[in-house]
Amino acid sequence: MEQHTEALAKLLSSDHIDPQDKLSHLNAMQMGVYILVELYKCFEDEGKSVHQIVTTKKGKGKKKESEDLVWTSCERQEGVQALRQLLDINLAVLFDPPVVHDTFIDQIANCCYKLLENVEV
Repeated sequence: MEQHTEALAKLLSSDHIDPQDKLSHLNAMQMGVYILVELYKCFEDEGKSVHQIVTTKKGKGKKKESEDLVWTSCERQEGVQALRQLLDINLAVLFDPPVVHDTFIDQIANCCYKLLENVEV
């Protein structure tokens, strides 16, 4: 996400932007934000655990162990920083007309609300 944000900032700082480049960066940016927001929802809604991985040990009785995938505060902070860096650039230039779509704004707002609901943040 951070690499795309840097590439996007370079693209938007140029005087002339190719419409095809603009569209491809818009789509990539929206998909990246969607994935990030869905990850936040997944971790925050499921009690900071996405799902359990069940591994099987070979040997007598085939014991099963499970481990939770935990959303650490460091990972949460990295995601918030990536989102903030993206929002620091002028994204309205990518949209035609230059008004950011409501669904995009709603995704980011819902993500921020989920973060605010967490007392650890």
